[in-house]
Amino acid sequence: MAPIVQYLNHFIMVSGAVPVDAVWAAMGPTGPDTQVPEKSREQTFSSGRTLVRAWEEKRRFAMVEKVQEEHRKRMQELINWYQEEWPYEYAYWKERA
Repeated sequence: MAPIVQYLNHFIMVSGAVPVDAVWAAMGPTGPDTQVPEKSREQTFSSGRTLVRAWEEKRRFAMVEKVQEEHRKRMQELINWYQEEWPYEYAYWKERA
């Protein structure tokens, strides 16, 4: 997996979403006559089908849940540490914890 995809997947996970698949391609020339390579199109449609199946089956991924739980704990620690500077955030976390 390309490093940018790994970074974006991590961002998606700590934002609360669940990445299911990934597709990437190098930028090429653009213009009205430019076509997406067939291989990229096939990968994209396959990823779309994977996403739909994952949603329908309510799939869960242990690695994603671990990343999300670690991020939640880290944010909770930060909010507790800075509760005087961040009173609104502290109140929000206290109410929902």
